[in-house]
Amino acid sequence: MKPRVLYVEPDELSQGSAVTFLEREFEVQMVATGNEALTLLQANTYDVLVTENLPSLNAEKLVKQAKARYPSLPIIMLSAYEPHEDLPVRFINKREDPLTFLKTLKELAGIR
Repeated sequence: MKPRVLYVEPDELSQGSAVTFLEREFEVQMVATGNEALTLLQANTYDVLVTENLPSLNAEKLVKQAKARYPSLPIIMLSAYEPHEDLPVRFINKREDPLTFLKTLKELAGIR
């Protein structure tokens, strides 16, 4: 069984690219908003939450709420800039090699 990833990305084109990149090794559920992510987290179990750090998503609020409800859930935040607050996430700069993201995702999902 593949590890389950909940991925928050508002852009449809980027959603498709992310699924294509990850689907060989992960079961990926894409959502466009933080509210959708919180709803799915209540109804399902995921191994890792990935979110873009976009103001329109209010990603910092999503991270805080997800960690309050699911403290053991690993979270990756992707961004071209650092979050404003000290958040309990693994931050990955989007300008880095995509393999850095994949390596981190595998690590957090328990794939060797």
